[in-house]
Amino acid sequence: MNLLVKMGKAALPRRAREYLRARHRDLVFRRAMRRYLTDPEAAIAPGSTVMPDLVYGWGNDFWSALEEYLTACVRAAMRADGPILECGSGLTSIVVGAIAQRAGTTMWSLEHNPEWGRRVQDRLTRYRIDAVRLSSAPLKDYRGFTWYDPPLDRMPDRFAFVVCDGPPGMTRGGRYGLAPVMGDRLKPGCVILLDDASRQEEREIAERWEAELGATSELLGDRKPYIRLTVGHEMLDGADLH
Repeated sequence: MNLLVKMGKAALPRRAREYLRARHRDLVFRRAMRRYLTDPEAAIAPGSTVMPDLVYGWGNDFWSALEEYLTACVRAAMRADGPILECGSGLTSIVVGAIAQRAGTTMWSLEHNPEWGRRVQDRLTRYRIDAVRLSSAPLKDYRGFTWYDPPLDRMPDRFAFVVCDGPPGMTRGGRYGLAPVMGDRLKPGCVILLDDASRQEEREIAERWEAELGATSELLGDRKPYIRLTVGHEMLDGADLH
């Protein structure tokens, strides 16, 4: 029977296989989201298949956060005592945004790719996650680096948790801009989860943040390392960014 199934799949045109795979991913994602929204605690418990199913169903194989990082983000969001900032929208916008909504707080998500931002917003709308404020704008050049252009006049004065999975690594300065642009809005004790810590660039950025934000850090994650930083003090000296 397995041989017949394989032969049948091989006989399907490529577009048909891609269509069926996309439909299957969507089905898995919808089922996993129902479970997640019903009981987030159970969804991130050891042995749960919800997070792996969400990663598979999301379908962004190359760029998507893996279940270790997603679970860490959800746990941190559950403990956060204030607004949440996200650098680079994606699956984390959905799962963390749902926690922010339960807590009655807001999550501000910065995105530079309008097409990707529309995809994320579509999912947020589909699952009625209204706590996420997705800001889509081109990356901005600052002195010595390029980063997001956040709507500071509309954003909270203090953030309690930061999900940092953007901008893309090839951006000038990488993800460094979080500290000089948003550092004075990260409250003492704010947790920053920096993904892609297998890259030397991310580790160097974390070291700079430690110095500039008075933060402590630890390297976590088995399959795909990430860094957890805890801000120690407010950033007092505003840099000349322009």
